[in-house]
Amino acid sequence: MIIVGLGNPGERYRETRHNSGFMFVEGLRDYIERNGGSVTEWEREDVFNADIAKCEYNGNEMILIKPQSFMNNSGEVVAKYIAKKGIKNLNEELVLVHDDLDIQLGKYKIQFGMSPKGHNGVNDVEEKLGRVDFKRIRIGVDDRIDRVIPPDAYVLQRLDSETLSKLSEVLESIIVEYTLQFQK
Repeated sequence: MIIVGLGNPGERYRETRHNSGFMFVEGLRDYIERNGGSVTEWEREDVFNADIAKCEYNGNEMILIKPQSFMNNSGEVVAKYIAKKGIKNLNEELVLVHDDLDIQLGKYKIQFGMSPKGHNGVNDVEEKLGRVDFKRIRIGVDDRIDRVIPPDAYVLQRLDSETLSKLSEVLESIIVEYTLQFQK
C-alpha cells in the first residue's frame, strides 16, 4: 500500500491547511510506531523528490510518501514512484491524502475516485497518472466565516492553536479508522 500525503515542503507551510496530507502521513507513521508496528525514519529519496517512510503494521506493508515538489507538481513524484515500482493496480495500492475546502473542518471522507475539482495538487496527480481509480482521504479544512480571502491564500495561512487542535483531532480519528482495516 502506498499512501501519499499532499503538502508543500518547508517550514513556511508546516502548519497550514494545505499540508493536511503531510500531517496525516506523519501522524500515521507515529501511530503505527506507538502501536507496535515497525517504521523507518523519514528519508529523502532524491530520485523521486520525496521523503519516504516504510511501515509494517499487523503484517501489512505501507510506503508513506511526502512529495517535496510543491503541491501543484505532486503528480510527477507520484507517477514516477508508481512507474518505477511497476504498480498497476492503483485501486488497491494507492491512497492519496489531501486537504479539501469542500468539506468542513472536523469532517472527512474516504472515497474512491472522488476529489474536489479545484484542487490543483490532486488534479496534477490525476493528470500525470492518467487515471482516477484510486482511494482518496479528503480532509475537511473549511472553517471560514466569510469568503473574503481567496481559497489559495486561505489554505496557506498558518493555523492558530485552536484550529490546529481541531485538525489534529480529526487526523487522529481518520488514522484510527483507517488502521482498523489492518487489525488481525
